[in-house]
Amino acid sequence: MMTERRRQILRLLIFMLIALLMAGFQTSFWYHLFGSIPPPMVWLTLVVYLSLYRDMGEGLVSVYLVSLALSVFTSMPEGLLTLLILTMFFAGRFFRLRIFWNGPTYFMLVCAASVPSFYVLQILFSLYFEPNPLTRPDLVRWGLQMCETTLAALFLFPLYEWIDDLMREEANETWRINE
Repeated sequence: MMTERRRQILRLLIFMLIALLMAGFQTSFWYHLFGSIPPPMVWLTLVVYLSLYRDMGEGLVSVYLVSLALSVFTSMPEGLLTLLILTMFFAGRFFRLRIFWNGPTYFMLVCAASVPSFYVLQILFSLYFEPNPLTRPDLVRWGLQMCETTLAALFLFPLYEWIDDLMREEANETWRINE
């Protein structure tokens, strides 16, 4: 039987693997399939899920480690990426405290709001922290990615829930000898 600590570590490793696969899909494989169409921000759905469905401690550690894993897929400075992802995590937590209903529609709503929020925060943080800040938003790309990410969230939410249910079932198993 798996202890609670091992279950948390296994769940963390599974979500890290998912983040790596999603980032790899988004940064390379997508362009082989669809050319210059901007890819959905599928890794952002994982950050949103962790912010909505994890307690603060586990979610914070998970999101921080996901940001480190994602740093190999981008030319964005690691500190800026980590700051952006942690800000998105806390924004998701704040949103959850104000309005929450369980289900894929809520998850899709928060994912849809996260895409433009991510880009706006990236520009703002870039203006403050970077010597060569981003200054030209690509609104068409943002809108397309928001739609794609929202659609992807519909299909990814059951996967995330299935992983959580799998871990919960493992926690509820008992090893008794029936007499």
